[in-house]
Amino acid sequence: MRKKEIDPAHLLVILNRQEAEIFGLDTAANWGSSACRLAVARLFAAASEGTGLAHVRGQITIRAAQAEDGRLVLLFSTAFPVKGKLPGGRRVFRVKDPPGPYVYGFADAGDLLDALAQLSRTGAGGRGLRLVQWKSGYRLLLPFPLHSAARAVLTEYGRLCGRGSGAAAYTLEHGKLLSSDAVREIGAKLSGGTPL
Repeated sequence: MRKKEIDPAHLLVILNRQEAEIFGLDTAANWGSSACRLAVARLFAAASEGTGLAHVRGQITIRAAQAEDGRLVLLFSTAFPVKGKLPGGRRVFRVKDPPGPYVYGFADAGDLLDALAQLSRTGAGGRGLRLVQWKSGYRLLLPFPLHSAARAVLTEYGRLCGRGSGAAAYTLEHGKLLSSDAVREIGAKLSGGTPL
């Protein structure tokens, strides 16, 4: 039996034909039977001895494949919780979107005006969206996290060009500010309402 701990969550085990037959794991094995499950459990206990997976409790996923020469390849994987510690003292962290600002780009005035009108109609735009003329297109700077409705409108008509204060500062430095509150000043008129 050859084994290799790929990382703290994965263990690769390769059995030759004779070893697979000793464990009762050949090509004719019924992998759903209790005898086969018990054989795999014994194999896992023997193979994981001295590895980080030996003390894992919880669900273990097993992937099995038979090689042409009769060898049996098994990959044991554990599912770690999203929060908490991994074996070896490593911690799991989630990367969150920065709180803002967000910079969205629009290819032409038609897409920009459609987006502003839609944001004004749905009320998802909020206040303080700055409009900047950028080269041959336009950019909107949103100083706050987006609601899902606003994100859907903006990705329908434009594209996300950057996130964070650096992207916003670069856009303001190299573009021309046209409006400090684009939804209130432009979008409300386009959607048939009056400025807020």
